[in-house]
Amino acid sequence: MIPRHGAIAALQKFLSKHADNRRIHGMTIDTITRLARLVLDTNCFVY
Repeated sequence: MIPRHGAIAALQKFLSKHADNRRIHGMTIDTITRLARLVLDTNCFVY
């Protein structure tokens, strides 16, 4: 399993590389990062 900090850093790097105007489908990179932190902190996934 990837450590939490490493996962967030990898996600931010990926989003920065592939985002237009720091947004993906209208969501900012910061918002996506916050949501990812919430999921990793609570270990809550919905299938």
